[in-house]
Amino acid sequence: MPSRLKGALGPVGPLPEQLEQWRQRLLRQLPGPLHGVRTLFVGDPLKVIITFEDDRVEVFLPQVEWPLPNVPRQKPQLQGCIALADGSFDALLALIEQTIHRRVQSFRECSCCGRRMPPEMMGSVSGQATCRRCIEGRRLLL
Repeated sequence: MPSRLKGALGPVGPLPEQLEQWRQRLLRQLPGPLHGVRTLFVGDPLKVIITFEDDRVEVFLPQVEWPLPNVPRQKPQLQGCIALADGSFDALLALIEQTIHRRVQSFRECSCCGRRMPPEMMGSVSGQATCRRCIEGRRLLL
């Protein structure tokens, strides 16, 4: 079974006209930075992943697991898809906005620098939520 994120490697072929129009509208409306062609990676830190297939658009919630320290593994979760045959751009935009909201709600504040970070960028020092940048940057006296 081919990966749902195969578009990250570049386009396989041109998108149907309606999907290309949706993609262009998203490029204008979504907050940046935006990266990718058939797969859009939205935000820094990453807030949503949008893949364009030949007959649908799939929206993923970014998820990362850390099987080993300093070795992240991407495990995005499908939030829904909008079919070209019976879907609409408004439905796609609503799904993307819901996914971004859900993602931002999962961010936590670092006890050291105060920045809000996604859960995969958080660790713990003395029971306090601390971002990996502060831990790895040795801003903390341990």
